[in-house]
Amino acid sequence: MRARMYPSQVLEEAAVLSVSTGYDQLALIRAAAKYARKDDPHAVYVVLKRAEKFVSQNGRLPQWFEECMEEARNGV
Repeated sequence: MRARMYPSQVLEEAAVLSVSTGYDQLALIRAAAKYARKDDPHAVYVVLKRAEKFVSQNGRLPQWFEECMEEARNGV
């Protein structure tokens, strides 16, 4: 059974990722939700965590996340 996630936890994770990448928190959340294809806070949190781990190892966002950000920006 997975733990219940709250929107505040998603916001906290987006804030951490925003600091390390310089991207807007809302843009990061939209991209994570688009990648997760769900309106589920837990799924969005997991995607943000994966992106944060990638950034800490590689110094940039993963390509799949950047593509989701572009799609979210363009309303695709």
